[in-house]
Amino acid sequence: MKRKFLILCSILLVVYTVFTLLDKSEYRVEKKLWRMSRDFESISQDPKAVPARQFEKIITDYRNVIKKYPDSRYVPQVYSQIGTLYMIQKKYDDARQVYGQVVTDFSDDPVTVSKALMDIGNSYLIQELMRRWIFIRGYGVTIIQRKWDS
Repeated sequence: MKRKFLILCSILLVVYTVFTLLDKSEYRVEKKLWRMSRDFESISQDPKAVPARQFEKIITDYRNVIKKYPDSRYVPQVYSQIGTLYMIQKKYDDARQVYGQVVTDFSDDPVTVSKALMDIGNSYLIQELMRRWIFIRGYGVTIIQRKWDS
């Protein structure tokens, strides 16, 4: 009886191991992305407090997911996350390059392409708004100083 139980447990363990190794399902990708999304959320809460190397680590982790699971349906989403990380860092050209890669790599999916094109447009808009905000903020300081000087 004890021997049969051990044999059955061994068979079950072998079957579990084989299925785990052969599993190429989206579940593994989802698990990895879920774990990484926690890091992404913590960075996006206060990006100024996060060192640049932590941004690069997360971007590298995302790129490793793309390399390991190139056929996953989550690859466009991963590229979008990388672009967003570049946008948070104010690396607008790098973000546009990533979004452009989505446009070329996934040209057969109109929804993905349109979202990537929208992200490219948003990057130009945010970059221009930031430039104008800095100008207006600087100009406002000049006006306040002139009022106090008079």
